[in-house]
Amino acid sequence: RRSIWPQRWPLDFLLSMEHTRQFMKNYGLSPLGADGPYWGPGDFVRGELPGATRRVLSIDPAVTTKASSDFTGLGVVEWRPPAPGSKGVGVCRVQHAAEVKLSPDALREHVIKLIERYDVGLVLVETNQGGDLWPRILWGLSVKVKPIHQSVKKEVRAASVLAHYQRGRVLHADGLARLEGQMVSFPNGQHDDMVDAVGSAVSYFLDRK
Repeated sequence: RRSIWPQRWPLDFLLSMEHTRQFMKNYGLSPLGADGPYWGPGDFVRGELPGATRRVLSIDPAVTTKASSDFTGLGVVEWRPPAPGSKGVGVCRVQHAAEVKLSPDALREHVIKLIERYDVGLVLVETNQGGDLWPRILWGLSVKVKPIHQSVKKEVRAASVLAHYQRGRVLHADGLARLEGQMVSFPNGQHDDMVDAVGSAVSYFLDRK
């Protein structure tokens, strides 16, 4: 191992800070080095979830479908119930997360494909914004659509979801670098659509009485 510019960055200096988020951001070119106050790189555990029984597609919608609008966040989360007799809440695994800008018709087709691909049994859609648009996009799906109105600040919701991560209740599939980048920069990042979408699905499973 060597430094590409030892006069400026001696190897001993780089090795001494290799474990820090500052190194990941400034020297490792990794979005996981962002300095958000919530998730850190160590909060993400990747793995499979055998025995999962339910899957939801959660949608954090843009205000409009114009090109200048924000992204629509999408998250597919599966859940495995706790063992019989256990007082636990089960375990979740994030299978898919994305942010898209699509016309209403294209978005509807995209949602249908995700339902089929991941065998989704329920669609959650936040109705705080664009609420009148979504019944026209999500009509006649093969699964139930559940509207959710968020009355709690997103920072409070994120703290609750983070607690589930840190208690080992949430796994990630491989390939979720963009979601993880948003999480470690939250709430200071430019976008948080995937954080909201995934958080709603995790809360749906793990915060229920």
